[in-house]
Amino acid sequence: MKVKELIKTLKKLEPNDEIVFYHLKNSDLTYCVYETILDIHEPEGESFVEFTIQDYEDYKEENGEE
Repeated sequence: MKVKELIKTLKKLEPNDEIVFYHLKNSDLTYCVYETILDIHEPEGESFVEFTIQDYEDYKEENGEE
């Protein structure tokens, strides 16, 4: 996916709506939380945007939530 495709999709949505992340593996969905978005520029000239999400259960454990 390209940044312009993501922007086009997001422009169709309500700006104040929450964004929910899930990780799909072997037909199992795991609720996740946003951690970071990074703009990466590699020395070889490659550039990309990296989205990092964290498993919600891990997040709760790390932040003392129950």
